[in-house]
Amino acid sequence: MNQAQWTILGIFLVVMQSFFIYQDRFWGTICRSFGSSAPATKNMIVACINAEIYEPFIWFLLPLALIFFVCGFLETKKKKHQ
Repeated sequence: MNQAQWTILGIFLVVMQSFFIYQDRFWGTICRSFGSSAPATKNMIVACINAEIYEPFIWFLLPLALIFFVCGFLETKKKKHQ
């Protein structure tokens, strides 16, 4: 792959991570707004599960994006030596 492809993949992963952070904060706000005084309904459970499901994806995409940016940087170094 060339440098542009690595960079595009890295940018795409950063955008996806930003989307997942937004979704995590959105559902977390809804989950916290319910409070703990009322009995749990189906909507409350779904909102709280959605608030927790995005975190592994956020932590997975961060190092992967960094790896793609580093690979793009190393690709230019490799082409300079050839």
